[in-house]
Amino acid sequence: MTNAIENCTFEDIESRNLRILERYSETCDYVSDIQSWADLNKDALGFLPSKVYEEYVRLENFFILISDRDGIKEYVGHLMFRCSFPKAHIIQIFIKPSYRKIGLAKRLVDHLKCFLTKQNFISIYARVANDLVESNNFWELQNFYVQNIVNGGKTRKRKIHTRVNELDSPQLFPNSGLTQSNPLGIQVSQKHQQPLFLIDLNVLFDVGPRRARHKEMAGLFQAERLNFCKLAISDEIRNELKRNSDKGKTDPMSSYASLFITFPLGDDEESKSLVNELAPIIFPEKHHAGKLNSNDISDIKHVATCIHKNLAGFITNDGAILNSSEKIKRKYGIEILSPSAFLLDEESIADDAVFLDHEGETLEISKIESDQTGDAHSLLSQLGANQENFLNGWLSSGNDNNAIVQYGIYSAQKLIGYVSWNKRQDLGISFIRAAVDESYDVSYSAARLILNQVISHHSTNITKLSLELLKNQSVLRELAIASGFYKSADSHNLNKICLGQIVVEGNWGAVKELLENSTNLRLPAHMPRMADELIPIFTPDGNQKYVSLETLETSLSPAIFCLPGRGALLTPVQKKFSEHLIGNTRQGSLLPSESVSIFQERHYISTYKNVEKFVSGNLILFYETSKKNGSAAVIAIARVRNAYLKSIIDINKTDLQPSVFNQENISILGNTQLKTITVFDNLLPFEKTVPLEVLKEIGCGSPIDLITTNRLTDRQLQEILKRAF
Repeated sequence: MTNAIENCTFEDIESRNLRILERYSETCDYVSDIQSWADLNKDALGFLPSKVYEEYVRLENFFILISDRDGIKEYVGHLMFRCSFPKAHIIQIFIKPSYRKIGLAKRLVDHLKCFLTKQNFISIYARVANDLVESNNFWELQNFYVQNIVNGGKTRKRKIHTRVNELDSPQLFPNSGLTQSNPLGIQVSQKHQQPLFLIDLNVLFDVGPRRARHKEMAGLFQAERLNFCKLAISDEIRNELKRNSDKGKTDPMSSYASLFITFPLGDDEESKSLVNELAPIIFPEKHHAGKLNSNDISDIKHVATCIHKNLAGFITNDGAILNSSEKIKRKYGIEILSPSAFLLDEESIADDAVFLDHEGETLEISKIESDQTGDAHSLLSQLGANQENFLNGWLSSGNDNNAIVQYGIYSAQKLIGYVSWNKRQDLGISFIRAAVDESYDVSYSAARLILNQVISHHSTNITKLSLELLKNQSVLRELAIASGFYKSADSHNLNKICLGQIVVEGNWGAVKELLENSTNLRLPAHMPRMADELIPIFTPDGNQKYVSLETLETSLSPAIFCLPGRGALLTPVQKKFSEHLIGNTRQGSLLPSESVSIFQERHYISTYKNVEKFVSGNLILFYETSKKNGSAAVIAIARVRNAYLKSIIDINKTDLQPSVFNQENISILGNTQLKTITVFDNLLPFEKTVPLEVLKEIGCGSPIDLITTNRLTDRQLQEILKRAF
């Protein structure tokens, strides 16, 4: 909860030489001041334990304002925040009473806005109790609008205003000649690739439900699942787990570890040199006394591997390594973090969507005819649309011969969302207009439904989308960018290309020609191999750029590039589940009854034994079984984003909402405690299903093969794709 009240006497800023500190080496001396003043203002700031302040200062998620006059430094105030790209949350802001009424809280907020804008963040959130009148007035003046109002704690029975500021970030990608017809003119900025962290063995063991740090570890893996980061282990950890597992028995921890990317601890000259440099930094006393043990050397090697492999950093609970984090970051540019750095509060993750037709919450999407636009006009006016918007095509006038397609999203028969587009495309571009009333708890679901409707409708042909939003539409903005939209230098709109195809060797030439003709994006003459790390593309100016397969598919989503050599799995799904988990994404008319249908990224939940099979970037081919009139055929393909193990007692609605399961029916998956949750996206149904007879012909259609998830050989994958086309 935030507070920024400025209500005391005016002081001369210049005479006090006020400045804002960001670096841990400067801010670490003020932790006790922060906690003392925060504890004195619990009513506005809430209560946080000391270790939270220490961790956020060490993570440099604090701006501390000090007065430095005549060599005497005095704490003046602070701003505490949390970043999870593309949005940030302000946790606390405070100014000492004697320094209020001179604009210092605004100075801190402006500093954060500038800091985040440079990193292309989209929005900043602040939660303010409704009874803090002056605080709410302050946030209003800083252009933080009220997105919604929720209930606070049961004791005080407050209402909490969730306020949002939309940052004026110039564009998602660096300026490099991006145009509306060329969204793949550059490679995604490394700054916003998912950071890859190495984790140590003790952190891995903390996933156990009875471990003291279980909650922190769960938060870390939740952060990975939400695509804030990626995790890796060393080969030393994997080998250690194998050595200590019982022969002939499946060890859940070994299976769990197999999920992660693995890096070898280097023994080359560069690695040895790094170990020698790091030893006196991490363990100065032991190093000088010559008392480094094998565990110390292992820890140093892990940090050295992060530096050598250019990883984002190392996650550990070891105090000595954490204490050296600032020096390591300054010298080598990597982060040393504890798992608690990744803890996410529940309000940021738990209520983003609801089960449709569950718990009394339903959403309905229906077409709005040109003579039935009264409610839509009222909603859009309420959300800030003006006469210019209406004249420029935001709403059908009734005299435009139905040139605009319009849909409304309803909750309890109340219109809370709107989307429209022109039936006729101009220069191959479909102009979309969308808005959601963010004051509703189901606004995230409504926004997902809108984007799903837009992408589904425009995925039958290669189409360029240009999405126009009203002001104060942070929810739609965030979800659109996560779905592959980007902001170009020459437009305020968010733009995207929808390919909507499964690309195989047989249609590579046709797809290449279509992309070039409709978007000026040129692919290489021949389909690349999976072994190629980057794919060359050619921009309209003739320059050659290189992008990863992941970037290419996400930017053109929904799209699947079935490169030769790409890993693939055949996995079973019953008809009663496939109807909702898979459906038919190319038919975007009415919302199916389950919430999974509104998610671009969905969850497939299965036995813990599958965690080793679902590798990030691999393909999933869904086989609908014959049970209860199922088709006994391969019906769809998708891309694996990641997979993780989770105890059935820890599986919550965040895991279940993008799946076909709930707390009542998940028990049908068996009695084992651990389940594999596989996150997948870019789901595309086959236009021509591949029947069981074909699977038998190519050696993957036996009864044993089809009741479990199994890897496909490249020959089998290509044969299935050939039959599907």
